[in-house]
Amino acid sequence: MNTALKKRKTKKSNKKPKPAADPEMKPGTCVELKGLCGEHAKFNGRCCLVRRAMGDGYYRLLLSRSNDRKVHKRNISEVKQCKNEPKSNYKAFLVWPPIKECKYPSIQWLTDCIEPEEAYIKWSIKLEKIRNKLLKKHESPSVEQENPPACNRDLKFNLYTLKKLGWQPGRTRSTNEFNKQIIYYDPTSEGKPNDWVMDRYGHVHPFPNYLKGPVIVFEMLNDNCPKNWATLNFYRANMYAKVENSNNLSLKPEQISEITENWTKQNKCVIPNCSNCSIERFEGEIQTAQGLSIPTEGLSKRCVRLRERYGKQILYVEYLKQLKAEGITNRSAPTGGGKFDDGQEFRREKRDQFIDKFLANPSAGPQLYEI
Repeated sequence: MNTALKKRKTKKSNKKPKPAADPEMKPGTCVELKGLCGEHAKFNGRCCLVRRAMGDGYYRLLLSRSNDRKVHKRNISEVKQCKNEPKSNYKAFLVWPPIKECKYPSIQWLTDCIEPEEAYIKWSIKLEKIRNKLLKKHESPSVEQENPPACNRDLKFNLYTLKKLGWQPGRTRSTNEFNKQIIYYDPTSEGKPNDWVMDRYGHVHPFPNYLKGPVIVFEMLNDNCPKNWATLNFYRANMYAKVENSNNLSLKPEQISEITENWTKQNKCVIPNCSNCSIERFEGEIQTAQGLSIPTEGLSKRCVRLRERYGKQILYVEYLKQLKAEGITNRSAPTGGGKFDDGQEFRREKRDQFIDKFLANPSAGPQLYEI
């Protein structure tokens, strides 16, 4: 009897290993629609917000104009942006309304929003030429010249908002000296109320009765110096702190910085090996290719300085209160077909007097750190 064991021939498997499943998108993730066909093809590229996963690859999305929709992940593209990358003040960011599934604000850069950015660049160049020309005469530009242009009637911008958000923009403008802002919104939206924007900007903007849906924001248009560029986490921290501390008028910039720093350390950036999110950014130094450590301003210190810069807006709020007490009304837009009347010139003079008085004796006025 042959007891020799026959070696079994093992067949090589031609099966490829299954790719790792994509991680589930968290509530509050900014996304865009893609790959839709037929009558729904017009929605490709439309901005949406993830509310929750529903199983079998489906997600419940908050749309830009109306009710939520159930969409499969194959038709969803995540918007991957670093929340700690500073961008120009001429770059628009989109603020979504609060959702119960996410405690914090959801904000994204609109990197392909070109036309307002170009308009603000042209305006800033023109304004600088006007200033240089008037400087020789010891004069200053008019209020109208200093105000950034509103682009809500621009054809290119209207086509952009129709494609990305499904609406033509209304706008509101804050023309205070410290932080010139323009906010574009959907005047006919039936979406969720945008409390983040209402609570953060409502004290200096003449919004409609209630702002709804996602809103496009431009901040600090009067000073686009790179040192004043902000990040998504900076804007998020500002809005969250304002809403959560609505009765606290002494929220200091260190707290804004702490919130931003904690968010960055707790949440992994979607950009691999992101230099904006490295720990060196918080410690105030960067490593060169030669291995040398170079001291820098650091992300944490930068947030404090930005908060101080933005915090000067409280002067304008106090100025409005003072005018109201004197029975003088204030408007963010000029009357009389774009011309400023005597009353508005008077208000400007009163504002300058108030600011000069405060700067001469800061201890007698509001804290710069107030929100």
